[in-house]
Amino acid sequence: MKKYFLLFLLISIGAQVFAQKSTSKIQYIKSFDNVNHPQIAYWFFNKDMLVEQAWKRKIDSLAANSNYTMVFLSSRHGVDFFDPAKMKPIFSNFVKYAHEKGLKVGLQLWGTNKNTSEESSERVIIENEVLLDQDGKASLTNTAKHVRSQSGKPFKAALLKAYMFKKTASGFYQPGTLLDITNLCKVTSATENAISLQIQNDKKYSGYSVYVITQHYYRVSSNHSQEAINKFVEVMQAYKDIPFDGIGLDEYTNLKLFATWELQKANAKLRERLYSVDMAKKYKELYRNDIERTFFDMRYAPLNQPEIRIKAINTYMDVMRKGSLNVETAVYDYAKKIFGPETFVGLHNSHHNHLDGDEVWQTGLNWWNVKRDYGHTDEETSLPIQMGVFYGYKKNMLYNMYYHKKIEKIEEKAYTDIQYNIRTHYHAVNDVQNWGVSVEQPLALQKINPVEHSARLMNHFNAPLPEVKLLVVFGRESLLNWYPDTTKRGICDINDKLKIEEKAKKIWEAGFKNALVPTDVINDARLTINSNGKAVYNGYTFDAVVFLYPEYAQEKTIKFLEQYVSKGGKLMVEGNLTKDFFGKDASARWNKIIAHKTVIKGLDINKIEALGILKDKNESACKMLDGSWLFSDYENFTLNRLSSFKQNIEGSLFEGSFKGYAAIKTSKSQIEKFVATAFQELKVNGQVVLALDKPADIVLTYQNNQYNMQIAGEDVKVLVNKL
Repeated sequence: MKKYFLLFLLISIGAQVFAQKSTSKIQYIKSFDNVNHPQIAYWFFNKDMLVEQAWKRKIDSLAANSNYTMVFLSSRHGVDFFDPAKMKPIFSNFVKYAHEKGLKVGLQLWGTNKNTSEESSERVIIENEVLLDQDGKASLTNTAKHVRSQSGKPFKAALLKAYMFKKTASGFYQPGTLLDITNLCKVTSATENAISLQIQNDKKYSGYSVYVITQHYYRVSSNHSQEAINKFVEVMQAYKDIPFDGIGLDEYTNLKLFATWELQKANAKLRERLYSVDMAKKYKELYRNDIERTFFDMRYAPLNQPEIRIKAINTYMDVMRKGSLNVETAVYDYAKKIFGPETFVGLHNSHHNHLDGDEVWQTGLNWWNVKRDYGHTDEETSLPIQMGVFYGYKKNMLYNMYYHKKIEKIEEKAYTDIQYNIRTHYHAVNDVQNWGVSVEQPLALQKINPVEHSARLMNHFNAPLPEVKLLVVFGRESLLNWYPDTTKRGICDINDKLKIEEKAKKIWEAGFKNALVPTDVINDARLTINSNGKAVYNGYTFDAVVFLYPEYAQEKTIKFLEQYVSKGGKLMVEGNLTKDFFGKDASARWNKIIAHKTVIKGLDINKIEALGILKDKNESACKMLDGSWLFSDYENFTLNRLSSFKQNIEGSLFEGSFKGYAAIKTSKSQIEKFVATAFQELKVNGQVVLALDKPADIVLTYQNNQYNMQIAGEDVKVLVNKL
């Protein structure tokens, strides 16, 4: 009986194996074209490039010698893209010729100071404080300062408001003593960048303080205005007949205030604020208060009422930072309408790439919020931030613009980023400003082309996002409001002592991949909670949340935390919540949140595994969301040596050789997709299932019980095929 059963089992297994036997179709090709995602380089378009022969030579060189498939043109050294009368015929010929050579073309636009009206102009607010003398008089002079030269010089100075009050302590005044005395201020002199005032009041107010704010106008359209949007729409409309493939804003900012290092060099602190008529209107609409009074409330509060100052800081920063987002959104929408729905709209919104510096004043710190199809980052942006940005967009690839003086650094960054589905936007062709190296030069392409060759093959694999199961949420409100702890007040007037990014990086370096996002994603409902009590960001599910600094959280964030823990969500929190966004007491609600048994109080990297997050410090293998794997080996890549991978996937051991990158997707020991550069051998559970007589690029897919294999190189032979 046992013999018959064994015979039956063997026949059954054999029948299954025979029934599942796959066929293979092999196609030999010369090389792989790029698919799915463009390979991008930035192009500095200076006056030399206005000559047709010059840009044609450059296009010919790129088409013949590089792997770039798209260039973004960026105006430099006096070239003005907001001069369509001059640039349209040049662009028309340029795009036509580039398309003939297989290159796509994007147009990157800076802002322009042309046609800036006084009504819509951006202003910087300068504050000052004086004491009324024994006769109730005082005088002062305010001078525009801490605005970068890129924004030009001020063209007007004017008084905005003056408030008189009886000070009781630093930052506090006696209730009932605050008066608007703007009408008692006389302008004694005013130039383009300075204004002097004489204050005359009754001598009974001797010893009272007067807080004065003046506005200093610049030829920059406020990002809160329709004028700022119209400038971009009009120039895009002027070029509508040219089939541009992309439109980009790069580091698009507000009026440019001093960068952190410029303040440090000047031994100064940034206490100026941005203001415009349109911003004031939007503030009034949203918070039912005058922004001019808010400027005062950001500095002073009635005695024993600190919540007034808390609310003022929070609400001002909330409105101020939306300006650049206003323009970014409009440019995206109009670019799609004017140039077509497939238009590639970029680029990165970051300016100086640090959470705790001047970034919020420049761009609004909207890296996660700008309207895009692809996520974009810049330079050395850390992986937690990159993952946070990446997970917020619909495309399964993220672009990082990068430059460096050393081509080896460009090579290393571009290569190592590929494993996380990050592609490099190379900066720049024709690098006349010497930011790094000109990435079209032969010496540069010797390093870049092999990297982009690997990227091209991985574009064929087209994996989803890297698998990240830990979401790190930081309190954007807490970052932007240092009050009342003056020791936390940074050089750029925010709380720069939290070191949020550094904490996320330490979590990553300990082996816990994480995506760092601000509370913005809760407030606009991109981050929700599913029925299983897990956080869902842009449709992606995370197993646990680390929340950094909830102080001054908005109501939606507090409710999110309450619901998350009530559903059993795994949470680690650093910092406390004592006051909400409007300065109201929130301590009782917070105490209930942290009392839940699933909450770990205090950031402790050693306890992250208790949240159900597994440690992974393998830097040469990256698991993707669909269970596929990407394999890399930078050391052997630079030495032009063969590399190998060995990965246990669902109980089966997969091994392979490659030079550059390899990627594999399986299902129950069945290979569904395999891509590799300079591939030679693939094993499953120790058995060679595919081998070539020499290394060659390969793209292998499985569909309808058939393997489709593309191999680059007509003289390559398949030695073993047991798929």
